Amino acid sequence: MTILHMETEQVREVAGQMEYQALTLLEQEEALRDASIRLETAWQSDGAAGFLGEFRSLLSRYRTQAEELQALALRLQKEVEEWELAAQPGMASAYGGIPAPGSIDASVVWEVGGSTLPFDWTKPRDKTTESILKFLEKIPYDSRIRPSYKGIGRWLNQLVGNQKAGFVGFMDRFGHVVKSPAVKDGIPLGLGIWADHRESHDWKHALGSEAIEFGVDKAIYAIPYAGVAYGVYNIGLALGYLGTGVLEITGHHETALKWQETLDQLDISERLGDAIYDFIAHPPKISLDLGLVARLEAHFACGF
Repeated sequence: MTILHMETEQVREVAGQMEYQALTLLEQEEALRDASIRLETAWQSDGAAGFLGEFRSLLSRYRTQAEELQALALRLQKEVEEWELAAQPGMASAYGGIPAPGSIDASVVWEVGGSTLPFDWTKPRDKTTESILKFLEKIPYDSRIRPSYKGIGRWLNQLVGNQKAGFVGFMDRFGHVVKSPAVKDGIPLGLGIWADHRESHDWKHALGSEAIEFGVDKAIYAIPYAGVAYGVYNIGLALGYLGTGVLEITGHHETALKWQETLDQLDISERLGDAIYDFIAHPPKISLDLGLVARLEAHFACGF
């Protein structure tokens, strides 16, 4: 019989070293990110814009590698815990029918080829919140023929058997709060800025791209029929992101990541906001060959 073996204390120590180094790398990335902000203030030219773009792109890749190292450390720590759990007396292994301890030191099958990238919960949260607020915005304050805030209040009064219970006024105030710009626009915008900064670590990019995305959304919603179709499209995105969350919770991590990546590509307004901001912040360089211009001028001058 094959003997499986793990020195759990030594492996746990390695996992701790990996996590410590990953956190150190992430702190260094934050320091370099702050340095890039200072550099942007201290150096302003066409060359500076190109340099900063390359610098921040490098920092983004650097952070991704550090986060993957951190994920590997957590994965190794979890592996140690599963070996220790499987090694408890009388604990039969649930991994392929490997015998319980007695014939082995600990038993668990190492997961090979799995993704070390963490699942991003910000999109399910943000898209769901935005869709709920859009739905609440469409509910009228009062109506006798369709659900309304005051109508819900009257129903609650009837439910408690007191027509003066105060639910009508409460629901009316709640409706005004939900429909206020600070809530219906401010909350999604704030969540978007926070999520963008979490990814880019650049407040200027987060504020700029989300402001552009906010303007694009408002413009599309203002177009007759197109606004309705766009609303349905966003509801579909929200349901899709919720689906990825369900897949993650039920243990289908790889599938959840693939679906999330596909949905990210379908999120038109966010991609458009990022593209417009990047174009404005880092416009393409147009070089002019002055020697060619002089030769052309001489050529045409000789022709007249």
